[in-house]
Amino acid sequence: MMIEYQEKVNLRVNDFDCHDRLLISSILDLFQDVAGKHATKLKVGFHDLLKLNRIWVVVRTKVEIYSQPKVEDTVIIRTYPLPLGKIDANRCYEILNEQGKVLVKGISKWVNVDLTSRRVVRLNDITYGEGELYTEDKMIEDFNKTQDFVSESEIIKVKPMYLDLDHNGHINNSKYINFILNNVKELHDKEIVSCQIDYLQELQKDEEFNFSYKVDADDIYSKGEIKGFMKFISRIKVKL
Repeated sequence: MMIEYQEKVNLRVNDFDCHDRLLISSILDLFQDVAGKHATKLKVGFHDLLKLNRIWVVVRTKVEIYSQPKVEDTVIIRTYPLPLGKIDANRCYEILNEQGKVLVKGISKWVNVDLTSRRVVRLNDITYGEGELYTEDKMIEDFNKTQDFVSESEIIKVKPMYLDLDHNGHINNSKYINFILNNVKELHDKEIVSCQIDYLQELQKDEEFNFSYKVDADDIYSKGEIKGFMKFISRIKVKL
């Protein structure tokens, strides 16, 4: 039996932008929600890790959008983990319509972080239990770290706020795309077909960072930095 999890979700008006396109932040929220539920079923969820003084932290995520659902559509969110690495865990996602057509695919890379030291720890004591794992997924083939770039925009000052926090007390991974979309005007009327965000260092509430970006045809690169240290970097591909 394959190790996977799925559930049906009714999409809300607030899951869409002003062009009636599914928000990347909503996609990441849906992915994070099913990942958490599945991890709990596998006994490696939030409360299981708290007993070890650890939490799951996503360090990279990628989304590919093939077809747009409509407001109030019922969709199926499916997730499954790939085999564990020594220090990281890759998890795949799909959003399907009720007829089984894949609308969106995603992948995320997670690590365990010790709550006291805030350092990444090995996954020696993590297991998914009995069952067969999917051993590969085409999205893993192009899931490498986004390379740095020379910005072409002005520096924009951005400050994460209270409502950007999650229950781990750090800026939730789904909020970073809002920092990007709010500040890259070239994205405002474009349809996004793929998005990758690398979360390199933890952002804190009220920690102002320098945001900048570069437009290269259908690719838009962006990053956030503080005192020369990169906090996150992203690559978004749009439909021209």
